[in-house]
Amino acid sequence: MGPNVFRAAQFEAFSDGVLAVYTRR
Repeated sequence: MGPNVFRAAQFEAFSDGVLAVYTRR
């Protein structure tokens, strides 16, 4: 495993945050 795994986790967290923002309002 390398930077790709970290990149995927980062993207997942980012999309999760975006989803939370959209579902909050």
